[in-house]
Amino acid sequence: MEFTLVELLIVFLAIALGGLVHGTLGIGFPLVATPIIALVTDVRFAIIILLIPTMAVNITSILSGGKFIDVVKRFWFILIFIGIGSYIGTSLLVLIDPNPFRLLLALVIVFYIYTRNTSSFNWEFVRNHPTVTGSGIGTAAGFLAGTVNITMPPLIIYFTELRLTPLQIIQILNVCFFMGKITQTGTFIARDVLDLQTVLFSIPFAVFAIIILKYGISIRNRINAETYRRWLMTALKVIAILLVIQFIAAL
Repeated sequence: MEFTLVELLIVFLAIALGGLVHGTLGIGFPLVATPIIALVTDVRFAIIILLIPTMAVNITSILSGGKFIDVVKRFWFILIFIGIGSYIGTSLLVLIDPNPFRLLLALVIVFYIYTRNTSSFNWEFVRNHPTVTGSGIGTAAGFLAGTVNITMPPLIIYFTELRLTPLQIIQILNVCFFMGKITQTGTFIARDVLDLQTVLFSIPFAVFAIIILKYGISIRNRINAETYRRWLMTALKVIAILLVIQFIAAL
């Protein structure tokens, strides 16, 4: 696909905003960039063109915090279920309209935020049964990555309830994101949806994303853990609103 100058500027703007948000929070690159790029192309092509930039952002985020092997050893099983869910979701993306899943995800986020601030629901079962809940959440996160290109809300809920540090959350989230993207890329290649020309075309976007990401990381390094958690909850609220808007717009 060829872009006009205006369309290309919109793509770079989307990547800049996504990179800045991801650098600051450790999450959010595809969430921010995908809907903006979809303004000048279709959602499926937006997902495809962001595959390489997203993986580049994930790798940079993982390595920027130093040692990350410990959290990978602790949550390795989730990566397997993310891969399974991503394969199922990506396969369905080729066949069905993924729009209803946006509304479902928004409702899950709203339910979590509401119950987290009230005594009407207890999330301790996540801490009491981390393997069982992690397997289910990993599958759901992978499925959502494949269908609507959004992995993080279920994973944020899970890792926040396990009381991980901000650095641990960022690193394991990006490992999970990377796993989902690897599976999604392989599925697209197997279905002849992704070709070498598209990969080469997206490499400059990946380089630009990393440059902006680094600036966002410098902002994140100046905030404390409690502020970071508040920003995460705010990010979830914004995600829910955007998902509802996208759902309505696609009707």
